[in-house]
Amino acid sequence: MEFVEVASLEELRESKRKKIEIEGQSILLIYRGGEVFAINSVCPHAGGPLEEGEINQDDISCPWHFYTFNIRDGSCLNSPSCRIRKYNIKLEGEKVLIKI
Repeated sequence: MEFVEVASLEELRESKRKKIEIEGQSILLIYRGGEVFAINSVCPHAGGPLEEGEINQDDISCPWHFYTFNIRDGSCLNSPSCRIRKYNIKLEGEKVLIKI
C-alpha cells in the first residue's frame, strides 16, 4: 500500500496527538520532540483508549490499567508479549503520511 496523507505538522504541533481511523484501523498520531509517531490507539490488554493516556518521554500509558507502551517501537513495559502496532510515517513538507 502507498503512503496516505492523514494530518499536517501544524495540526499535530498544536494538538500533540490525533486519533484517526483508516481502513478499519484506529491509529494514534503523536507529535513529540519534533518527531511524529503512529501507533495502534487501542490497548491490547483490555481495549483502553490510548489517546487518553499520559505521555512521558517515549512512553504512553493506558488510562484503564496503566499498561505502558514505547511509542518508538510498540513494546510494552509491563508485559513483553503485549505489544502495540507501530506504523511507518513519512513527512512531505508539512504533510504527515502513513503507510498501513
